[in-house]
Amino acid sequence: TQIKKIIRVETDPTINYIGEKRPRLDILAEDEENNHINIEMQKALEDDYLERAEYYLSRVYGRKLEEGKEYKEIGKTIGIHILNHVKYNQIDDYINCMRLSMDGHPDIYSKKTALYFVELPKISRHNNIVNRILLWGKLIS
Repeated sequence: TQIKKIIRVETDPTINYIGEKRPRLDILAEDEENNHINIEMQKALEDDYLERAEYYLSRVYGRKLEEGKEYKEIGKTIGIHILNHVKYNQIDDYINCMRLSMDGHPDIYSKKTALYFVELPKISRHNNIVNRILLWGKLIS
């Protein structure tokens, strides 16, 4: 997937968003298939971050349907959350994807939404510098 255009960027470090209920979107992009990609960066570990990430994704997804269009016309919405902390200590992978799936049938899932978590500190857990460089290369590509 190639990013076609950046729709919106909201990164003003001078604004204090703490305590506000509205989400702060970092980057909203669109690819060549008109799918929306929500890119968030998070420095601090917060207990409710998963809920917040799901909320951000649902808001982007919910705003995609134009009046008069059918639901099946909604494209994909992808959330990419780049974390400067480890949310899932029990998982070794530093890039993890969550999707809607059916209990007991993980092969049946919605392909309309995907939520990726990139846990940057897990890269430095690798002692070998070559492995770290390869992981960074995978992330960049």
